[in-house]
Amino acid sequence: MDFRTQRLQKRARVLLGPLFFQMADQSRDVYCLRSLDFNIWHISAAFLREWGYALEEIEDNPSFWQQLIFLDDRDRVRQAWMEWQAQEEDETNHPRHIEYRIRCRNGEMRWVQETVSRIQEKRKLLGFLSIIRDVTAERSVRDQRGGMWDFFHECALRANMVFWVRDAEFQQFLYVSPSAERILGITPQRLHENPHHWFELIEPADREQLMYPGSTVKMPQRSAEEWENRFRIQRAKQVRFMREIYFPVYAEEGDLRGYAGIVEDMTPIVLRDRKEKSLQQAKIQAEQANIAKTDFLSVMGHEVRTPLHAILGMSQVLSANAPSTEYVDQLEVISQSSRSILGLVDDLLDLAKLETGNFTIKQERLDLQQLIEEVIANFTPAATAKGLTLQMSWEEEVPSQVYGDTKRIEQILSNLVSNAIKFTERGYVKLKVSCLQRTRQEATLCLTVEDTGIGIEKNKLKDIFSKTESTDSFVRNHYGIGFSLVLVKEFVERMGGSIAVTSEIGVGSHFSCIIPFALSNVEHLTSQVITMPAINRARVSSDEDRRKNMAHYPRANILNYAAEESTAPIVMPDRLQAAVGSDTESPKGSHYVGKSYINASSGSRSKLEQRLTALKARTSPKARNTVKLGCIAARVLVVEDNLINQKIARLLLEQFGCEVTVVSRADAAVARALDGFDIILMDIGLPDMDGIEATRLIRERESGEAVSGARLPIVAMTAHVFAQDRQRCFEVGMDEVVSKPVMREELFEVLSRWVKHKVVSQ
Repeated sequence: MDFRTQRLQKRARVLLGPLFFQMADQSRDVYCLRSLDFNIWHISAAFLREWGYALEEIEDNPSFWQQLIFLDDRDRVRQAWMEWQAQEEDETNHPRHIEYRIRCRNGEMRWVQETVSRIQEKRKLLGFLSIIRDVTAERSVRDQRGGMWDFFHECALRANMVFWVRDAEFQQFLYVSPSAERILGITPQRLHENPHHWFELIEPADREQLMYPGSTVKMPQRSAEEWENRFRIQRAKQVRFMREIYFPVYAEEGDLRGYAGIVEDMTPIVLRDRKEKSLQQAKIQAEQANIAKTDFLSVMGHEVRTPLHAILGMSQVLSANAPSTEYVDQLEVISQSSRSILGLVDDLLDLAKLETGNFTIKQERLDLQQLIEEVIANFTPAATAKGLTLQMSWEEEVPSQVYGDTKRIEQILSNLVSNAIKFTERGYVKLKVSCLQRTRQEATLCLTVEDTGIGIEKNKLKDIFSKTESTDSFVRNHYGIGFSLVLVKEFVERMGGSIAVTSEIGVGSHFSCIIPFALSNVEHLTSQVITMPAINRARVSSDEDRRKNMAHYPRANILNYAAEESTAPIVMPDRLQAAVGSDTESPKGSHYVGKSYINASSGSRSKLEQRLTALKARTSPKARNTVKLGCIAARVLVVEDNLINQKIARLLLEQFGCEVTVVSRADAAVARALDGFDIILMDIGLPDMDGIEATRLIRERESGEAVSGARLPIVAMTAHVFAQDRQRCFEVGMDEVVSKPVMREELFEVLSRWVKHKVVSQ
C-alpha cells in the first residue's frame, strides 16, 4: 500500500470515528471501507460470522472480495464500480446500489445487496463505504412474485377460459385476460373502452337470465358469495356455450374492492354430453329392440315348433305301425320336410342368440368318434338316395374323447355334410378327421368335408360366410339361404378355431375347420407334441407320389385308397390325400354303411367295426322309425294345453308301455302331482299359470308334505328354446328341458334316465 493510500485510509478512519467501527462489528450486515480502486481497507466481523471467511484473508489480499463474486456477475459489478469511481464530483452523494451473488466458505450461493457511499472531505474523495446485506430471502420472494405473475399471465393467455376483474360498481373492467380475443372474439382493449360490449356478445334470449349486481334477476348463492351464469355467444357463425363464475373481492377492512371472474368455453363438454345422451338413448332403444326381437323370435319359434311337433310326432307314431315300406317312405318325406323347416328355425334362433349376446359355448365331455359316426349314419339315406358314396376317414392320432360343445360340433358337421350332399350329383362326400397338433392338455383337430359337387366360383368364396350376402342369388342357389354356413363360421370362431374353403367349378369343394379341443382325462396321453405338416396345396398326382408322402408317417396305416382321377387342386392334409377315392365305387376293403364306407387306421379299426352293426340299423327311414326301443312301465303325467300335442304325447308314451294321464291346466297338475306318478312332462306356455310357476308350487308341496321316497322328476317339454327360458326352468326345480318337437328316440332316452327302475326291456 503506497503512502498516499495509507494517508487516505487514515483520514477516512478519523472521519468515521471509533464508534462507527464498534457498531459495524455488531451488525449482521458487512461493513467495509474501500479504496479508490475498490480494494478493501477494512471489513467488519460479520464477514466471518455470516459467510465463514477469516478477516486475515481480506487483509492479506485486498482484491480477495472480487474473487468471491460469481463469475457471471463480475463484469457487471466492475462496470458499476468504475462508473462510481469516475464520478469524483458528486455534491448529493446519493448511495449507489447493486445486487450480485457471492460464494460462501461452505460453497453456498448468496445474493447480496451492496450500498456504496462516497467518503469525502471538502469535496475530496477519500474512498468508499460499502454496506453489504444478505438479500437471498428477499430476492427469492421477489423472484417468486415476479415468476407467479409471469406464470399467471401465461396461464391466462393459454387457458381455455377468460379471466376478468371489475370494479366495485361493476361498471368498468380493470383486467381482461388476452385469451378473450381467442375465446370470445373480442379484444380486452374493446372491453376496457366500452364494457357494454360484453352484453352485446351474449345471445339476446340469454341476457335476461344473467345474474349480475344490479340486475333484476335474483342472485342465489352458488357457494359462499359465488355466482354462476350460463349463456351462448355467436363466434365465427357458430354457437358457443359459455359458463361464467364470479365472486366479490374484499379488502382487509371488509370493504368491497371489486369482482373477479372466469368465463369457460363449455362447447366441447356440452356437445359431448348431448352426444352421450343421444348414444345412451340409442343404446336403450337398441336394447329394447333386442329384447323385442328376442321376444318375437321366442314367440315365433314357439309358434312354429308347436305345429312341427304335431307333424313330426304323428309321422313317428304312424311310422311305428306302418303297413308297408311305401307308406313309411311317404311319411319320411313329411318328416324330412319338417326337419328342414325346424333346421331353418333353429338357424334363425341361433343367429338371434349370437347377435343379442345370449350365445355360449359349452365345455362338456364329448365322444367325437361316436358323434361323427352318428352324423354319417344320419345322412347316409340322403346320400344313398342320390347315388353318392358317403365316406369317413379317421386318423390314428385323433383322440376320441375330448371336451367341447356336442351340439355345436354336430351342427357344424351336419350343416357342412348336408350342403355337400345337396349340391353333389355324383361322386362322393367325405368327412375326414385329422390331428394337426397334440399335447397332454389339448389337441388341434382338422374336420374336413370334401365333395365332388358343382363347386363355387373363386370370387364368391368370401360371400358364402357373410351375413350380408346370405341372400345373394348365387349363395342362395348354391348353398341354400346361407344361414347354415354363417353359423358354421361363427361356431368355429367362438371355439377359438378357423374355417377355410377351396373350390373349383365342376370339380368340388373342400371345407376345413381347424378347432382346438381340450382333452379328457380318460385317455393316457404322452407329453410329446405331435405336429402335423401344414396343408399342402399341391395335389398328389400319382401312386409313387403317394408312397413318398406316406413315408413321412410311420405310424399311419391307412387300410386302402383308390386311385385319384380328379385333376382339381383340392386342398387336404398330405397324409390323407392317399386315402381319398374319387370314383363312386367304394375302395377295396373299406367298410360299408348303406352306401357309405369308412377309412380308418389300424389303431381305431376294431372300435369302428364294433359300431358298424348299430349304424346299419339306422340307415333307412323304416329302421329309424320302427326300431323297438323297449318298454317303460311308468305312470306319466303330461301337462299340455294343445289338444294335438296331447294326442301325440299319449300315443308315443303308450307305445312305450306307459300309463298316461293328461291335464291341460297348471292348477290341475299341481293338484294331481303327488298322486303316485313316476314323472311329469310339463309344458311351459300354459294359460293362467305357466309351467314354471306350477313346478315351483309342486316343489313347495313336496317340501311341505314331507313326501317319502325320491324327488318327483319334472321334465320341461317346451317350444321356448332360449337360454334364459332354460335357466328359469332349472331355477324352480325342473330336472331337464327338452325342446319341441321331441323325437321318439329322444323321448325314450329321457324317460330311461329319470325312471330307470321302470324300464322293463330295451
